[in-house]
Amino acid sequence: MSDDDDQSKLLRLLVDKFVKKDKAKASSAHGTGRKLAQLAFWCDMRQVLAANETTMGLEILDDIAEIILDESVEAADALSGSVRIQSKPSRQHESQGAPDHQRFTSYLALVSEEPSLGQQEAQDFIGR
Repeated sequence: MSDDDDQSKLLRLLVDKFVKKDKAKASSAHGTGRKLAQLAFWCDMRQVLAANETTMGLEILDDIAEIILDESVEAADALSGSVRIQSKPSRQHESQGAPDHQRFTSYLALVSEEPSLGQQEAQDFIGR
């Protein structure tokens, strides 16, 4: 099942749940509209977060979103694991290595001017 199918299914389930809950509480149409807007926002946000297939933990974020929208318990209790969000692959770039640190760059320049201890030992051994 594709991520779009999962998202559509999630949206339908959440909308059904919150519309029924609002009717049971005799809420106004405004309350239902607010919930639907929040659900639509989360579905759009989830789509952005799922842009990279290596993103992990969206189910955990779904649980948190559901609890926030449900207003039933503390949302922090739903954080049941790690979440890792990766940017779109097209936005990523290959690492060029860590940039030089000012403190160590000057030291490396001095070391490169002198032969290393290993080089000196090799030259002494060959010279024998």
